[in-house]
Parts: sequence; C-alpha cells; structure tokens
Amino acid sequence: MSSFGGAVLAGGTSRRMGVDKATVRVGGQTMVSRVVDALAAAGAARTVVVGGDRRAMTALGMDHVADTWPGTGPLGGIVTALADAAAAGVDLVVVLACDLVAPDPTSIERVVLALVDAPAAALAVPEVAGRRQWLHGAWRTRAQAGLESALASGERAVHRAVEDCGLVVAAVSGVPASAVADADTMDELPPDARSG
Repeated sequence: MSSFGGAVLAGGTSRRMGVDKATVRVGGQTMVSRVVDALAAAGAARTVVVGGDRRAMTALGMDHVADTWPGTGPLGGIVTALADAAAAGVDLVVVLACDLVAPDPTSIERVVLALVDAPAAALAVPEVAGRRQWLHGAWRTRAQAGLESALASGERAVHRAVEDCGLVVAAVSGVPASAVADADTMDELPPDARSG
C-alpha cells in the first residue's frame, strides 16, 4: 500500500448534536480518537485534526491544524487538509468526518487502493446506496488548487466543486453503509455514547 496521510474534519458547529461531536465519547473513547485510530490502523503515516477546539484536540494528543477556511463547511476543511498534506510532502490524504459511528480501517484501505489503482483520478470516494460519500474520500493533493479556487468563488458544496474543477473521481464499491454512517444527533449514536 502506498504511503498516505489522514485528516479528520472537526470544525462543524454540531448544532443538532448539541455538543461538540468530536469529544462525544463512545465506548469510553472520543469520536475523533476513534477515527484517528482507524486511520492509523489502515496505515496512515500521519493524521491531523482539522478545525474544532484546538485546546481539546491537543489535550487528546492530536496533531491539530487550524481550518484556514472556517465557516465554509467540509469543503474548506478538505482544502485545508490538502494544503497541510502538500506542505508535509504527502501526495495522498484520506479525509474523514469526525462523527463516523463505526470507522473501519478496511474500508479506508479500500478507498486508498482504489485511488492508487486509478492514477488519472484526483480522488476516490465510496458509493453507497447510489450516493457518493464525499467525507470518506482519498484525495491527491493536486486537487487543492482547483478546489480552493471554487471555494474562493463562493462554492460550498464538495460535489459541485469537484465537478466545476473537472476532477476525475474513482468510485469505490463494496464499502459497507456502516463504515460511512455518521451521527448528527445523540440518538444516532450507540447507547453507551455520552458527551464530555
């Protein structure tokens, strides 16, 4: 498997959750830690947390990167992650949401391998139930410039930015729905989840 980096987006407002999603505990572990651990288990050489509460993330031992496009949704976080990876000399980075209910190293590996096997593609994303899962993607850092241009022009939707840039997407099949499921409310988390 090719070397790759990881990035976990933690800059959302968590309005529907009512508390910071990244620090909600599931099975005694924070959600963000579960995602970082899954990336490490899949082989990520280095993982950063993009956005969110720097103090809380560093207290958890995370390598934190401030979102350079705060308030612009996941697209801003992806652009920040790609810029950080490029600065670190990493060509390929897996960008995941911090609120994955059951982060799965095998599914992460599958997405990375799909991108490695498609050299013309700028990103690889799972297709689950006919929908592309943009916050479970592997990206080549060369996608940064186009995405940043779309973002600067006012685009906020990841899929439209990708289309506007003409980026080639490798669709990944065989990723289970459970691996990409996220939680917007406490009711969507396992019974042992708790805030704080």
